[in-house]
Amino acid sequence: MKPMLLILVILIYISHASSAQQPVCDYKIEILVDSEEFQKEDFKWRIRATKIEGAPTNITGTADIKDHDGINVKSYKPWALDSISKQKTSGEYTSNLKEGGAYEITARIDVVCDDINIDNNMDIKKIRIKGEKKEEVANVMNNVSEITKHKEDEDTKHKEDEDTKAKTSIVYESSNEKAKSLIIIFLLALSILLNIVLIWKR
Repeated sequence: MKPMLLILVILIYISHASSAQQPVCDYKIEILVDSEEFQKEDFKWRIRATKIEGAPTNITGTADIKDHDGINVKSYKPWALDSISKQKTSGEYTSNLKEGGAYEITARIDVVCDDINIDNNMDIKKIRIKGEKKEEVANVMNNVSEITKHKEDEDTKHKEDEDTKAKTSIVYESSNEKAKSLIIIFLLALSILLNIVLIWKR
């Protein structure tokens, strides 16, 4: 029982001694980007790690770009246990992202020293790539064209129907006028004929 207790004490001491050997520090990470909206060809960005206090150490940095659905579309690892004394900046990234999309960049760092403020070990930036896909624009234009053509066809058909109705009405009215005239002439002729017959009988 005593050997087991002794081993446990030794392990606790080693663990404590190991953690005590790490110097205290504070490092932060920043995403360097000029704007929130970009043309596809103009989108460029960097990552910068800066020592706020403490001793030089080794740093590991990673970054991811996710689309509006939370799907990871790009991953980067600018540093892998690289030494840092004051400041470290990554190379310039020109990520080829789709037009018309909204994205979120997340950068993180891990350091070997005992970082007293891990809140600044991550940075997030939201960006948007301007423009739309040419295919989408073409589809919209085609839809507008089809709607316009459909409306023009309806207007033409409506106008033709109105013209037909107007012509029919004119023909009908003309026929009525002729019928009235014929009836009046017939009645006049009948009246004259009756008068002649009456006079002749006298």
